[in-house]
Amino acid sequence: MGYVVRRLTPVECERLQGFPDGWTKIDEGTPDTPRYKALGNSMAVPVMAWIGERIQMVDEILGGSDVQVHGGEPQAAVQAAEKGQEGQRR
Repeated sequence: MGYVVRRLTPVECERLQGFPDGWTKIDEGTPDTPRYKALGNSMAVPVMAWIGERIQMVDEILGGSDVQVHGGEPQAAVQAAEKGQEGQRR
């Protein structure tokens, strides 16, 4: 017996991406295909917010100092981030 997986609706895709319902519905005649395309080309709002918060946290830990990266993660940033995480765990 074979199973069929249904396609997600545009509204379900909007919710998964963190957008409000109907975000990609420009007007009543908007077809689903461009809505799927717009959602496929977008970035999930909650994920981008989380990344931005983490960047801000590291920047605050480093005191806003400029860190230059040459071929990898700067050691000072890694150590500062680890110290910040240790403090949060306690």
